[in-house]
Amino acid sequence: MSVPSFEFLLYVGIVAAVLAGAASSAAWRRGILLVANLAFFATFADSAASLIPFAAFLTAGFASMRLCAASRSRLVLWTSLTVLIVGFCWLKRYAFLPTSLQLDVAYTTVGLSYAFFRVVGVTVDAAQGALRGPVGPID
Repeated sequence: MSVPSFEFLLYVGIVAAVLAGAASSAAWRRGILLVANLAFFATFADSAASLIPFAAFLTAGFASMRLCAASRSRLVLWTSLTVLIVGFCWLKRYAFLPTSLQLDVAYTTVGLSYAFFRVVGVTVDAAQGALRGPVGPID
């Protein structure tokens, strides 16, 4: 589904209508938005397997955030950031990495740059103790 399409406009309208009719609970709204975002993201995937590298990157980011929050160590922070940067460059298939190291399968990278900067920001915040509260996997 491309953004400038009738299908996308219809999809946004349906999600907006569901949100407007949903209970005033923040948990319900977050759940609806989560399902809507996952459904939209899935339209870019050829198969469920093409989502695995992206999911693995998000899992590594979540683990990095948790490790940095627990240790507050500069070494853990810099190691986590290095792993995240290398993982991002590897998934984006940047030219300075040898092609022999690239995955031979097609996978989805839509939104990877946003996810990378978000994960890095949350990881640094966790290391500095700047998070306002616990961060869960779907926050």
